[in-house]
Amino acid sequence: MNPTASDPIVDEVRAIREAYAESLGNNPAAIVADLCSRQAQHPQRLVSLASRPAQK
Repeated sequence: MNPTASDPIVDEVRAIREAYAESLGNNPAAIVADLCSRQAQHPQRLVSLASRPAQK
């Protein structure tokens, strides 16, 4: 794949991300607050993995 070629899926995801950020005034604190609120509304969607000991 040509690194300078445009990928339509990546372009679409970036456009959605930009629209989302703009809807919150490009304010990082507002974005984090919104994401935390959305996360709290759907706790069943969160994955919690047990810790594993570090491999040597």
